[in-house]
Amino acid sequence: THAHTQPPTTQPSVTHMQKSPNGNAHSLQQQQQQAAAAALLQQQQAQLQTQIQQSAEATAAAQAQAEAAAKAANDMAQQLAELKGMLEHVRSDNSRLQTNFEQCTTELRKKDEQMTHMREKMAQLETVALSEQALEQAAEQQARREGEMFTLQKRVDELTRAMHDTERLVELGQGQEKILKERIRELERSCGRQTVNLDYMKNVVVKYVEYSQTRDAKSMSALLPAIATVFNLAPDEKKRIKCP
Repeated sequence: THAHTQPPTTQPSVTHMQKSPNGNAHSLQQQQQQAAAAALLQQQQAQLQTQIQQSAEATAAAQAQAEAAAKAANDMAQQLAELKGMLEHVRSDNSRLQTNFEQCTTELRKKDEQMTHMREKMAQLETVALSEQALEQAAEQQARREGEMFTLQKRVDELTRAMHDTERLVELGQGQEKILKERIRELERSCGRQTVNLDYMKNVVVKYVEYSQTRDAKSMSALLPAIATVFNLAPDEKKRIKCP
């Protein structure tokens, strides 16, 4: 009887059995790290896209605000021109009224001198002894002079009233001139505040967006005063954006 020899059974290497699970774990860890990195990158890309969209919207809003400010400045410039025209008209009226006032004053002074002269003549006539004919002539002259004096007094009263009316008109014109000057100064100050340099504003916004994309907080903070100046921010608005 021949003894059958069995072929040696191949046994898995102990070393191979120990290394295979470790290799699978290492590959799984790499895949997880790659997936996490991809998710983080995708999240950062989404955030960057959102920031770019917000910056574009802010730039569009700033452009719209600048156009509105330019239109308002143009409207105010037109109002300023109209007010200046009104001021010149008021000044012309004031000058004319002042001339009329001076003329009325001169004429009133002349009429007063004439009345004083006539009173002196009448006083002289009363002290002279005259004949009946002379008395009649004197009475006629006196009646005529009294009529002239009445006419002169009436004219004096009219000139006095005209002078008072002129004084009131001059005071009113001066008040209107003062109001118009103050309005012009307000419009000039308002025009100065609303005049916007679009190129400067564009550069400031673009720089701010660039710094926000690179997350340069220091540079972004340094641009806040310029942004506050361009958009003429109120004190509470500066406080909200933490503008120094």
